[in-house]
Amino acid sequence: MALWAGGILCMTTNRQSLEAGNRAAPGGAAVSEQRHWALKQVLFSGVLDELQGHFAKMQVLYMPIKGAYLIAAGLADRIPCRRIWDVDILVREADLDAVAKYFAPIPGVTVRKSYAQSEWPFETELWYRYSDADVPLEIHGRLNFAWRFLLPTDMLFANGKQITSHMLVPRAEHALLILTCHCFVHIAFELPESVFDEIGVIAGQPDFSWERFFDDAAKTGIMPFVYWVLCLYEIRTGNRVPFTKRPWYGRALARILSYETYLAMPRMVRRLVLEAPVMRSRAGMVAYVFPRMAGKLLSSLHRTRR
Repeated sequence: MALWAGGILCMTTNRQSLEAGNRAAPGGAAVSEQRHWALKQVLFSGVLDELQGHFAKMQVLYMPIKGAYLIAAGLADRIPCRRIWDVDILVREADLDAVAKYFAPIPGVTVRKSYAQSEWPFETELWYRYSDADVPLEIHGRLNFAWRFLLPTDMLFANGKQITSHMLVPRAEHALLILTCHCFVHIAFELPESVFDEIGVIAGQPDFSWERFFDDAAKTGIMPFVYWVLCLYEIRTGNRVPFTKRPWYGRALARILSYETYLAMPRMVRRLVLEAPVMRSRAGMVAYVFPRMAGKLLSSLHRTRR
């Protein structure tokens, strides 16, 4: 099945067209995106199967996250349509260097961006060749900067559910936290409608506990955003969330800033309204971003003088 899907994708996609497929124009895109999602499930499932052998050889624990989690956990076919670009894998931060060095020389693997070269120093981006298709593979040592939100990798692994000898999947509550925090990172670009389907599927698992979810969500440092997303979920789906505390901020924001209003906002306004006031540490963001901005400016001035 994976070979068939890879062949179909290969006939219509190389690296450039794979990227374009994920930016399909709205309008005639609904059926196309559903088909794309179905094919990606098959293709990426094959990649995940192969990765088991690699991580067993390295003796390193790993965790599929985001869309890869849905596939590995057997939840993907419950979601009608979802955009998915790459296979996201989480490893312990101490293992990231060894994992990156392991994959780099493998035939069929191309390093897109090393963590040592990236502004995101906790992830390595690869092209992984599988069934005649170049599959984007991202290996993360953590989810993001601690000044943006706090969701420690060690906590995720300590509570993960073992699937194979070296593969774990996040606990159901943590899978929803990863989804919510990922939405926060990309809030300036788009909060896709499929997020609400995904919330329902993850929270609908028998072992999911809203009480455990809110206990851990409170530690992320972005609770107002979590409330806003879940209040939008209630409005969009009609499903009730059993909040352990009254989310007055989230409900008020969801009434003022509806999903439609959010979609109509320019990206910079989304950042100013939803990201800047909510992030865990604005001082940490300033301490990280401004020296790099100054360095780029000085470098640009130096090149200009030449």
